[in-house]
This record gives sequence, structure tokens and C-alpha cells, in this order.
Amino acid sequence: MFHDTATSAILDALRVLHASHDALLERVAERYGIGRNDLRCLEILEREGPMRPQQLAERSRLSPAAITKVADRLVRSGFAARRTDEADRRGYVLGASPGHARLRTSTWDAVREESTAVLAELSPDEAAAVVRIATALTDVNLRHTERLLDVTPDDTTGGHVKARKAQLTDEAAPALTFDPYDVVLPDERDRWVAGVEGPTGEVRFGHLTHDGGLQVSTLPRTLLTTTDRSLDWEVVAPLMDLIESPELADDRDVAGRRVAAHLTERFADRANWPRLSWTVSDTPVTAAVLHFGGAWLAITDELPDAYLAVVGTGANPDGLRFTTTRGERYGVDFTAPILVGQMNHLHRNVLPEARETHPDLVPFLGNDA
Repeated sequence: MFHDTATSAILDALRVLHASHDALLERVAERYGIGRNDLRCLEILEREGPMRPQQLAERSRLSPAAITKVADRLVRSGFAARRTDEADRRGYVLGASPGHARLRTSTWDAVREESTAVLAELSPDEAAAVVRIATALTDVNLRHTERLLDVTPDDTTGGHVKARKAQLTDEAAPALTFDPYDVVLPDERDRWVAGVEGPTGEVRFGHLTHDGGLQVSTLPRTLLTTTDRSLDWEVVAPLMDLIESPELADDRDVAGRRVAAHLTERFADRANWPRLSWTVSDTPVTAAVLHFGGAWLAITDELPDAYLAVVGTGANPDGLRFTTTRGERYGVDFTAPILVGQMNHLHRNVLPEARETHPDLVPFLGNDA
């Protein structure tokens, strides 16, 4: 009887502990302005170091499509950075930024200090028992996680039957409800799908030229009217990725935020930017352009269904020609549901990285900037 009562008390205490930890993580995620999955992946990157998207998908048990969105949000939030994969320069690795590590340390210092004080009161035997119990219960959780991946409901019997392990690559994203825009370049060296956010979300294509590269983003107007996402950050964030030098990355929590605020302010004044001439589906349009940090950002709001934004380095932003695409150039059909495995096996690349700090960024570095 005592054993049953003690066991129930322990299980109840553990449930309360798990609930309090979940509540704490929720508040931390809110403080960072990211989601729980984003925070979980961020902790993996900080604990285990930079890794390829597929590795992060396996470690986090998220689908490759979900990891693509997580990576985009973490990079745009300034907590992670993409770097060319030196082992396969067609791909990239994702890692936590040094600036985020300092911010996270300040967030968890008080929790760690109080937890350490509580655990310091345990005797060596009590501490060993806690470690043994925590390890055993962790094994229970992991076993049942695997069990739930290995079974599917049996609608006929109402029970469960053994089935093949769920294949993330069999998941399908809905077909796009619009045709995204893409650029047509005469001197293109490479092209790839940089991101697809779902049936009504942003679609991005990357291109390398002989003198640089550019990224084309189609932002449906409905995306911005039906969500809390802002046009300024959706457009400014890709430019931040292009101009970020190693020095800026190391000081991202201070200098990076200053640069982002500066660019957001500049974007609000885009009506006064210089103008370019583009052709979109055989229709002439004008685009506003900003040159900053050794890169450029151009956008047109003259299309009825979407904003068309492009960031680039080297390549000339004037006179660009765009057409709609259904994915045929990339070996995918955007008009049909897209298998996650299919997207995961598409060719990927990254735009050229900034190797040194551009003079435009110098005023934003340092504590007295």
C-alpha cells in the first residue's frame, strides 16, 4: 500500500514538474518571439553544433519541410545563421549565432542558479538515485516515442497493429493556390527552390550568375492580410542574410538589430528610392531599389496579387524579366500536392556570403555606435 501511494505521489510530482517546465519554455519562446519547435531546434543546434537540415530533422523528429520553415524563422529572428556546407557546397549547415548564445545565457542564468542550489542539498546517494531514476524514465519516454512511430490505428479492430515506421518523406504539402514569379537570366550558373511556405505562403527561388547571385520572393498579398507577418521584415530579412559578415554575426544581438532597424526604417521610405524597369509576364513595371552593405534589395508593388521582391549581389537589378512558374524548371509541380521527400531531394544551394564587413555596416558595430 505504501509503495502504491509513494509511486503515485512521485508520478504526480513529475507531472507537475513537466507542466511547469512546459510553461517556462512557452514563456522563453515568447521572449524570443519564436515558436516551441523553433526553440527546440535552437537548443539542439546550441548543444550539438551546426548541422545540415536533414540532420536537424532527424534530431528534432520534424519533417524536412517543417525544418525549412524553422530555419527561415530562426535566421530571420537573428538566432541562427546559414553557412555553406564545406563538405557539399551545394547545400548549407545551420548553426546558432553567438549573439543568441549570450542572450540565452542571460535568460537561463537565474533558473540554473536556483536549480543548482536545490540539487546541492542532495546527499551523494540521493543524487545518484535521482540520476538513475531520471535516466530510466527518459528511456521509457524514448521507447514509447518509437512505439508510436511504429504503430498505426486499426479501424477494424479498434486496437493497434504493427505497421511500417512512419515515413516523413510520404507527407504531402498542399498545392500552391497561385503561380509564383521567377526571373529569367541569360547568364545563369545555377538555380534552386529556396523555400515554399504552403498553399498561400511565400515562395523563393535562388539563382547564381557569373558575377553574383539573387533570390526572388513572391509574397502573396493574402499572406500579409490574413497573418501578422509584416512586409518590411519579409523583405529586409533576406537582405540581412546577404550582407552579414562574420563580424556582424558575432555581434548580431546588438549590431545586427541596429542594422535591421535601420533597414526597416529605410524600407518605410521606399517611395523615395531610385526606380528600375522590370518586365513581369510581358508587362512593364517599375521597382524601387536600395543598395546597402554590398548588396541590393528591389521590390515592386504594381502586381495585383503579390509583392515581387528580389535581393542580390553583383547581378544588375535593372532590366530584369520575370515569368510565372509552376515548378517545371525545378523538377516539381506546384499545382499538385508536393511530397516532403520530393522537396527534400531537390537541388539546393546558397547565395554568395559576405567575407568581410562592408563600410556601410561599420557605423553599426561597437558599443558606441
